[in-house]
Amino acid sequence: IMGIESFLTSIYPEETPAQEGLIFNKDVLTINLDKFGYHQPNNILYVTGLSGSGKTTQTFKLSKEYGARVLSTDEIIFGDLTHNTDSYRFMEKAKKKYPDYASFLAYRQAKQWTEFSKLRDARKKEDPKYMDKLWTSVLTYICDLVKSDKDHLYILEGIHIFEFLKDYIDSRTDSMVIRGESVVTAINRYIRRAGSGNWFRGLWRELIQRKDLHELVYWEYQLDKELNEFKKKMQYDHE
Repeated sequence: IMGIESFLTSIYPEETPAQEGLIFNKDVLTINLDKFGYHQPNNILYVTGLSGSGKTTQTFKLSKEYGARVLSTDEIIFGDLTHNTDSYRFMEKAKKKYPDYASFLAYRQAKQWTEFSKLRDARKKEDPKYMDKLWTSVLTYICDLVKSDKDHLYILEGIHIFEFLKDYIDSRTDSMVIRGESVVTAINRYIRRAGSGNWFRGLWRELIQRKDLHELVYWEYQLDKELNEFKKKMQYDHE
């Protein structure tokens, strides 16, 4: 642990890893869970946290407990429909409302990365924050659709919740679970998952793709800072 902390401190000397939750962070913040359920005010529960924090595992446990349908921000944004999911029908409606969203999904699924990049770069040239705005619009639109379906319960899980829905979610009324996990543990789980359960295979894959693991550490670190800001905002508004 001391070696890992020294490594992170060497990269980010302005931070203190242990204090920032990079080494130890097991807190799980639950807000308004009593307001989620049938005959309750909320029919949607948000579950978020770092990649590898265990949010998907907890989501499926909660879905069985509440009889809720599961939606994933990965599925919505990347079109990765790997599960038997209810995301598809909401995505189809969003694609009709946002043509660029439909185009990005089509390019991803067809692996037409050149066309994907051309469209992305053209939109970002007009507005550097265009992609963030698009994902925010798509996710808020789908959340509104979900809220209108009072006959079913839904759990929306993903890291993109604290990235793109931070101004949409109201912790005074909405139900959510924010999973805490150290960056070190999250990276370890991320690598293991990348290798389909084999940590060394996952590490080799990441080294081939990224060339430098500092990129992965930096990515998780920045997400952790954003998650902590989101958590503080939700706690403050809730209190």
